[in-house]
Amino acid sequence: MQAFSAVIVGRLTVLRQQRSLQKCLAHLERELKALETSRFAANREFAERVFPILHTARQAHRDYHQGQLNLAQLQEQRPLVEAQLAQVLDTPTDGRWAADSQNLANRLRRHRASVVHFFTSSRGQARS
Repeated sequence: MQAFSAVIVGRLTVLRQQRSLQKCLAHLERELKALETSRFAANREFAERVFPILHTARQAHRDYHQGQLNLAQLQEQRPLVEAQLAQVLDTPTDGRWAADSQNLANRLRRHRASVVHFFTSSRGQARS
């Protein structure tokens, strides 16, 4: 019974982490959406450059779950997405992003592994 309880507790922990990740992605997308209508061009540019990267990541995840990619192919996408994201975060047009974009860029750097976590696990969740 004790081993069974450990499995349930372990699975609940994984589910909580996945929900947290989903919220993280949802929050990122919400903040990017707000930047799209910013009065600062740098904020709008940041959103325009990051949104397609997140879209690519989610599409690869969907393709995996629809059987169009196997797990190895899905995992091959992670370094590409990470490199694209790093390129955007590290190359603001005028040397520095506007404050809102810079804050989001810092968060993305800090939580980069969480943002692309679903590339490494067949159980990872990315909601459309």
